[in-house]
Amino acid sequence: MKENNHKPKKNYAWLVLFCTISWVWVILLAVTTSPEQIRNFLLPGFYLPMLILLTLAVFFTLSILTMSAKRAIRWTLGIILYLLLRLYGLGYWLNAALILGIVTVWEILIFWAEKENNTKEVV
Repeated sequence: MKENNHKPKKNYAWLVLFCTISWVWVILLAVTTSPEQIRNFLLPGFYLPMLILLTLAVFFTLSILTMSAKRAIRWTLGIILYLLLRLYGLGYWLNAALILGIVTVWEILIFWAEKENNTKEVV
């Protein structure tokens, strides 16, 4: 028997709004404050406010581009990891390539796992 897999349409207006607001906050923080003011906020040398705002902005942007929150989280973690490595002087092109490879392999493995689960349910 065939199941009806009809998904209701989602309204992405809130996502676009949050994306816009988060990028505006990132730009305002970068323009209006000096790095020394936010450098030691809660964690020494970590730039925590900028990191949190940038993580949200990248996540919302990738959620819109990929239409998947799970995929956006994976790629956001890779991007933020590379930016943290850059912050501590370890962000070379080789590390960027390795992080890109890890996230790409992660995507492929999850795609294959989902495909395996779907074929087992159909049979």
